[in-house]
Amino acid sequence: MEDNLKREFSLGLHLHRQHAETFYILEGNTGFYIDGDWITAPPGTTVHIPPGVPHALAQSGGQAGKLLMIFQPAGFDQYLAELAKLNERDFADKQRMQDLDLKYDIVNLGGVPPRQ
Repeated sequence: MEDNLKREFSLGLHLHRQHAETFYILEGNTGFYIDGDWITAPPGTTVHIPPGVPHALAQSGGQAGKLLMIFQPAGFDQYLAELAKLNERDFADKQRMQDLDLKYDIVNLGGVPPRQ
């Protein structure tokens, strides 16, 4: 799946118990916090995150980004499709969001860790 990231994009610390994620960076520099360390992935970089590894993402350098995402096993794209249908009230409904996270194997661990 292709994803276009706004320059202010960030995704808090989380993990997936059952699925792995692989990212291939097409444009921009994307910051990945993986298992306790930040790395900056420029275009052409592949980042693989196995199940159970805590991670977060944030666009770096004030640039927008574009990346390819591969989820193993497949099906995580349905989570993004469901999110696209939600309105502000839905996003504010904590129980609804927790149910979606559970359905799509997302274990939230907190906000975006600070860069050191």
